[in-house]
Amino acid sequence: MGRKSLILLLLLFGLLVFEIIVFAPKEIGLDGRSDSNLNNNSIEEIGDQTKKIVQGIHVVEAKGESIDWELWADRADQTSTQSLWQLEDVKSKFYGVQKVEYTVTGDSGQVSEDQKKMKVQGKVLTRSTSGFSFESDQVVYNSEAKQLESPDNIKMKGPKDTNGDRLILTGRNLVADLKTNTILIGEDVSAQKVVKKDQVVKIKSKKARFNNEKKTARFIGNVVIDYDSMRITGPKAEFKYRKGSDVIESMVVEGGARVTDLDKWATSDKLSVFFADERYVLQGKPRVVQDNDELRGDKIVFLEGGKKVRVENARAKFEPEEE
Repeated sequence: MGRKSLILLLLLFGLLVFEIIVFAPKEIGLDGRSDSNLNNNSIEEIGDQTKKIVQGIHVVEAKGESIDWELWADRADQTSTQSLWQLEDVKSKFYGVQKVEYTVTGDSGQVSEDQKKMKVQGKVLTRSTSGFSFESDQVVYNSEAKQLESPDNIKMKGPKDTNGDRLILTGRNLVADLKTNTILIGEDVSAQKVVKKDQVVKIKSKKARFNNEKKTARFIGNVVIDYDSMRITGPKAEFKYRKGSDVIESMVVEGGARVTDLDKWATSDKLSVFFADERYVLQGKPRVVQDNDELRGDKIVFLEGGKKVRVENARAKFEPEEE
């Protein structure tokens, strides 16, 4: 082989290697979408740096045959001094247990070359196949813990019930755990839900936890509940759904409940509220006080929204009426 032929062959080989490294998305961990081609990928010189640009990407992160997440973006770019790819117009899908999926969309985002870190930001909307959705400024995916995290303010909506009503909630520091199918809001929780006709339950608490599998919503820490003319307070409250539906059936306040109404107040270790028939059950040292009259028993049950009362082993104290 002549010297000129050898030089030409080496030059062609060098160009081939350059094209594979720079232009082939698979070599940088990004698969080109089916509608993209190599002409949509480019490299730019920025001073003493280079910028790799990919138009239209689709990334799949999988362990064995199980897919953890997928990512789509209109554009991805990375300079030679960065370890993260910068993304535009992002959509990602995360797969949890019991076939629950979370779809996250946002204006921009970031993903690391090893695909272990991902962030979506800018008018982020997250929807789950279990019916929950929340709006936030950013969502970060923790691949080791398999959690979606939104550290700032969030607005969340629960699944629609048979009447089309949703739980509406605001708070901070949301964590959606894909391994347990739970959603935790860690700070400043404020929520409301229509439970019957036009009756609305309003709730404030430090934290809230939703379990999609068990169909429960739990509010924790300095819980304050306003319902009808009553205010109910306690350390924790749990709302339970009717089996097989998204209709809230009952509420239980435990650890020391206090109820105040227009003309009376009550305390007990546990309070159960059944919304359908407006029944309130006080258990564990129940006590009801109205004016100077006091009623105690093993269990006190208010029926028809408080119009009737039933007491087990009643013990009453009445102040005589003044003449």
